[in-house]
Amino acid sequence: MEPTGVLTKEYIKANTMMISKLGILVKLMVDTTSTTDEPDHTAWSRHASEYNVDRAADMATFFKRMTLTLIHFTETKEAGRLAAELHRLGDIMAMGVMVMPGQGNIHSAIFRRNNYVVLPEEEVFGITEVIVPRLAGRQTANQTDQSYRFIEAWVKMQTTITANFTAVHSEVYDGDVIIDEWKNHEQVEVLNDILACKSVPKRKRDAREQYVADNASMLERLWRAGKETQTKKYMMTNDPNIPRIQELVPFPSTYVFTHVDPEDGCRVKTFSGVDFIRERHLKLTGIFCGPAGYGKTPVAKSFASAISMLNEKPYFYMVSNLDVLPRDDLKSGTVNVFDEFNLNNRFGSMGEYTNDEKKIILDVAEGGTIYGKGSNSKSTGSIHWEKSMPRLITSNASCPNDFCRLIPRGIFEMTDNERCSLSNDTKAILKRCAFFFATVPLIPESMRDAHQTEQFTDSTERFDRIFQGSNAIR
Repeated sequence: MEPTGVLTKEYIKANTMMISKLGILVKLMVDTTSTTDEPDHTAWSRHASEYNVDRAADMATFFKRMTLTLIHFTETKEAGRLAAELHRLGDIMAMGVMVMPGQGNIHSAIFRRNNYVVLPEEEVFGITEVIVPRLAGRQTANQTDQSYRFIEAWVKMQTTITANFTAVHSEVYDGDVIIDEWKNHEQVEVLNDILACKSVPKRKRDAREQYVADNASMLERLWRAGKETQTKKYMMTNDPNIPRIQELVPFPSTYVFTHVDPEDGCRVKTFSGVDFIRERHLKLTGIFCGPAGYGKTPVAKSFASAISMLNEKPYFYMVSNLDVLPRDDLKSGTVNVFDEFNLNNRFGSMGEYTNDEKKIILDVAEGGTIYGKGSNSKSTGSIHWEKSMPRLITSNASCPNDFCRLIPRGIFEMTDNERCSLSNDTKAILKRCAFFFATVPLIPESMRDAHQTEQFTDSTERFDRIFQGSNAIR
């Protein structure tokens, strides 16, 4: 027999707030079974590495959470009773058996809680582990997207499923898929594709045509950003064009980084550039501020190269737009350099970053995940930073407020008590970053000239790549 309901990503997104009322998912069919053709034993490990999960040995640990929950249990004789109890606690419900090499049969159940009732008599069911995914993101679309992928990964591992639904991956398009299709396209080909999708009447569009038509401006910006920064996404640690940290004048030991520490009475603390390279880069984002032409970018590269050598990494990321960073594939411990970056304005016309996104972007110590946003709040893929991934930012900001509006002007001139009275969001931002303000040129004139030559060369290469063939300028 086939499961009674079909669960697709679009179905979850469209019915997130009312899914518990839908008849197709309300009645639990304990006798309904289906067998997957080829269980994928690696699906869960891949998924678990992509999204963090919380694990515990009992349900009470997650008593106050209303979210997806996966439990492993041993008492198969009580499976029917357990299914009834879980159905009482949630709306999406399935049970399965997976055969793991060297571990035998593992029985599990996955469900979504919609109330705070605690599962009674847990010992009767032999629950051995409870797993809850950390569903990040303020947008409902982000959470339901992760929910679906969590369920889908679980489904792929099962040899037998008893359920009131089956997860079906229908043809779904997102920004990453389209940009991958366009990676070798010229501008005229991209524009023709967009126009072709828009020219199809709405009722006759397939999934791809609908997605491209709805998100045309966002997709074009992503494609342009990828083309323009193609040669700048990575930089090798030993690149000869990067100034050696020992050659910088003034010396890094004379650089003064300023940090407000909310955990120590909001006191202002200072430390040198050498201290930042030695250890502070593991906790704080270093922000190089100052006028254009003062050498902030080559100095940031120099710091990134030094930190990469310290962490034994062969390269670091160098971008001006976060949207071109690898999705779900940032290498752990690798330095990120955001050049000419500003938290007050997202790339293009996508608006300002949310306060939560700002915190994650600056959070070196804990890391986190942010999501791209299309015109319909659809995800364009996640950018995930592991813990202790160093971050350096260059900005033309003259004060912290120019870099992030959450930080009031005159922050360093305030008293400790005044800083302590600021909002929690502001203090969370201050906790994560240290500012260095360049008041004089940071590198010798010869190095600045070399950097400008490199910029001119990059511009020429981009011109030759973009304006060629039928797109050539006459």
